[in-house]
Amino acid sequence: MYGKEFEVANVLRERIQSEFKIKVPDDEVGFITMFLCLEEDTKQKDERVGIVVAMHGEAAATSIADVCNRLLGENFVIGYNMPLDQKPEVALSNLTNIVRRAHRGKGVMLLVDMGSLALFGDMIYESTGIQVKTVEMVSTPMVLEAARKALLNASLEEVYDSVVNLSPYVGRIYRDSMKFGSPLKKNVIITACITGEGTAVKLKSILEKNLDLKGKDIDIIPLEIVNSKEFKRKLASIKEEKNILAVISAIDPEDDSVLYISTSEVLEKSKLHLLKEKIESISQDNIIDNMEEVIRENVNIDSKKFLSIFKKFYFALKEEGVSLNQDITISLILHLACLIERILQGKPLIHLKNTQEYIKGYPKEFDIIKRCIKVIEEGYGTRISDAQLVPIMQMIYSL
Repeated sequence: MYGKEFEVANVLRERIQSEFKIKVPDDEVGFITMFLCLEEDTKQKDERVGIVVAMHGEAAATSIADVCNRLLGENFVIGYNMPLDQKPEVALSNLTNIVRRAHRGKGVMLLVDMGSLALFGDMIYESTGIQVKTVEMVSTPMVLEAARKALLNASLEEVYDSVVNLSPYVGRIYRDSMKFGSPLKKNVIITACITGEGTAVKLKSILEKNLDLKGKDIDIIPLEIVNSKEFKRKLASIKEEKNILAVISAIDPEDDSVLYISTSEVLEKSKLHLLKEKIESISQDNIIDNMEEVIRENVNIDSKKFLSIFKKFYFALKEEGVSLNQDITISLILHLACLIERILQGKPLIHLKNTQEYIKGYPKEFDIIKRCIKVIEEGYGTRISDAQLVPIMQMIYSL
């Protein structure tokens, strides 16, 4: 178990034997090794949770840290002042170095005032692997309690719980943010943080500001990650009942069916456009599905089959770079449903004038419609003439 220490003890034996011209038995080497291991045990007992205070302003954080260190008689709490004009990426780099310095084997408690500082804990974990717990709306009593617990060799989880429970207001914010007034919607986005529930709730708030979810069948669920295994178990449980659109977290869920966005990418907004596209796709799906009853009551075709084929047409257009808004989508559904009904029943079709002029005037647009319409032709085993494609092209491109 202590091979390195045993080697050192052997070196000591050789020097003693050489110096005093005596023979030192193996048992004595074992005793010397035990003394070296006692020193190692003492070092392990000195492991503590690091305490870091980070606040906006020129001296707020260091002032609180100084007060707590004086009251406790220890130079233990580290303060970091973030100037108001400092870029977040600079502050993140500085805080990462401070967390590395504060880490004593049991993780780091990060107490912040507001804003982007609340999200840095997960980003620091991503780059360093150091466990970090974060609490917002820091005050002197909160820092004092965190430091007192840490000096008593409490675990990171115990320090975090102690700080959150100290302030009923902070605790209530976290608990109330986890309550949902009605059953969760079909589609969900997961915000999951190792730094605590509060950070996950903060991420949820940022996403709600950046994503237009009003009226959409989408909810955001904040989760706290205890460990990677438990996190994946929770995701699998949610996945059994809900459609997970994306996971925003410091830990990759390693699931190809789910869009993964790291915490730092949310701030940079580099992947949010992918999530917006996914949300738009879900919304359009709902619009299309909601048309089933309208088609069934007003058009003499199998509405379910038609909308299933229409979705293929819709996504074929999307792959060609053609986006449809809600009004155009609904108009297109009704137009194509009536067109298919007439073709299947052998009724005469309505022809527009100047169709050839439109085909010659918009060759690129016409070719796209002609390629995409094949999924509908194959679905019904029929052919839609070029003349009938023109009003579809006019509708899609607002010509």
